[in-house]
Amino acid sequence: MITEGEKYNMRTFYDLGINTDNIDKLRNMYITKPTKIQEQAIPLILKGKDIIGKAQTGTGKTLAFVLPLIQMLDENISTPQVLILTPTRELALQITTVVEELLKDSAFDVVSVYGGHDVEKQKNQLKNNAQFVVGTPGRILDHIREGSINFKNLKHVVIDEADQMMAFGFMEDLDLLFDKTPEKMQKMIFSATIPDMIRKLARKIMNNAINIDIDPECCVPVTGSMQGTYASFLTAGQCTPGKDTILFID
Repeated sequence: MITEGEKYNMRTFYDLGINTDNIDKLRNMYITKPTKIQEQAIPLILKGKDIIGKAQTGTGKTLAFVLPLIQMLDENISTPQVLILTPTRELALQITTVVEELLKDSAFDVVSVYGGHDVEKQKNQLKNNAQFVVGTPGRILDHIREGSINFKNLKHVVIDEADQMMAFGFMEDLDLLFDKTPEKMQKMIFSATIPDMIRKLARKIMNNAINIDIDPECCVPVTGSMQGTYASFLTAGQCTPGKDTILFID
């Protein structure tokens, strides 16, 4: 297990393996320094490892998996390569907004899929060959059953806020979903806590998963807090990448 207390020399996104194009995009989002979870998760994800990342909300978990997965996309594959599962529509939209910013000026696309939204519109979006799919388990299963989503080239799956997945009763849906997706995929779980039921799921679906445990008592760096704050404002349409923005934080 990798713990927060271990010493790491990696201090920049470049050190972690993030390319200069994405670093420039991060700068436009006012993000210049990786958080603890990013320092530890990014290199492992780039190496194709299955991981279980335990870190509190607001510590930069989204970029910890989005950044390396974007760099692992294959330009020759137009069907979904990455699936990010979230417990709520709101989280799906927030992650989608961050992915959209990082995919700007690229050949790749992202689509969000969740309940309470026009199914036919989602079907049309899925036909446009998005490589990133972000959504809730129930609606993803609906599209699989209806044949409106093609996971034959799916290579990476993230379960985000896994403890909330359990709290909202999505565990059965997750079991069904993994039965209907390719077995040989890189799998990642991120959560503020890792209950026994999540550990059981991890043992079932993962291959020699590496545990990352960020001490909740450790002070969250300012950059980590700003990453979460910026993402929230970006999702709400209250700030624009590359433009000066003043955030008043109490």
